[in-house]
Amino acid sequence: MEGFLHPDGNGVRILSLDGGDTRCYSQLLILEELMHVLEHDHGRPVRPCEFFHFMTGVGAGGVIAILLGVLEMTTSEALEAFTGIYEKVFATDPCDDKLRSERLIMAIETYLKKQDVRNDTRLAGNIERDAGCRVYVFNHAPVMQRS
Repeated sequence: MEGFLHPDGNGVRILSLDGGDTRCYSQLLILEELMHVLEHDHGRPVRPCEFFHFMTGVGAGGVIAILLGVLEMTTSEALEAFTGIYEKVFATDPCDDKLRSERLIMAIETYLKKQDVRNDTRLAGNIERDAGCRVYVFNHAPVMQRS
C-alpha cells in the first residue's frame, strides 16, 4: 500500500454505506468503478482506505466499512468477503436475530483471523495499519411509531 491520497485543497472525503443486506453489494460495485477511475488517474491501484478520510455504515453497510477501512481490503476483496459473510449469515435457513448475530460474529472473526487481527482487539485505533481512514459503524433498533 502506497499511503493516503491527500485531496487538492481543503476537503474531506466521506464514504457513507447504507444497510440492506444484499443491496450493499451494489454499493461495492459502484465503489469498485470509482476505484478503477482513481487507479487510472494515479497510475496505481488505490484502496478505499487510502482515499476516504472517513467511512461510515449502518447494518450490513457497517460490515463493509469495517472490511474496507479497518481491514484495508480492496473493493474486490471486500466483494468476496461480503459475499462469504452474506452466505453464512443471511442466505441460509430463516433464523432469529440472536442466531443471525452469532453467525455474523463467527464470520467476522474468520476475516479478522485472515487479516492477522486477534478477536479481542479493540477496533478503535490501536490496530497497526497504514491508512489514514477512520471508520464509524452504527446500528439501529426498530422504532415503534405511536399515532
